[in-house]
Amino acid sequence: MLGFWRGFRGDELTRLRAKHVEVVPGQGMSCYFPLTKGDRQLKGSTFKAPALSRLCPVDGYLAWMTAPQIREGAVFRSIDRWGHVNDDGLHIDSLVPLLRSILKEAGVVSPELYSGHSLRRGFATWASANGVSTR
Repeated sequence: MLGFWRGFRGDELTRLRAKHVEVVPGQGMSCYFPLTKGDRQLKGSTFKAPALSRLCPVDGYLAWMTAPQIREGAVFRSIDRWGHVNDDGLHIDSLVPLLRSILKEAGVVSPELYSGHSLRRGFATWASANGVSTR
């Protein structure tokens, strides 16, 4: 949800750290990235995401962080077949198979056509169709 609503790149999601996220439940959240592709001056970039009534990135983030009690380190982590959450961050090469698996479980037709960039492109398409600025 966070990747879609903010149009993040896959590598940005896999590098997101708990210490760089601030959340106000019911209001919104901000995510700081020390390095992004568009940051030409290497100052880092902060992105905000609002709380929404449906498919809320704030609620999703809080649920994800609470279940395994993540307090520091990488936000998005792998989960082994026994349900144990890894301490290391999710590897960028794991993102596409994970996304496709989630889309297949959700009943999306042809999940193999999606990639990590689909979150970014999907948000841009949705924003344009709904008169929302992509900024």
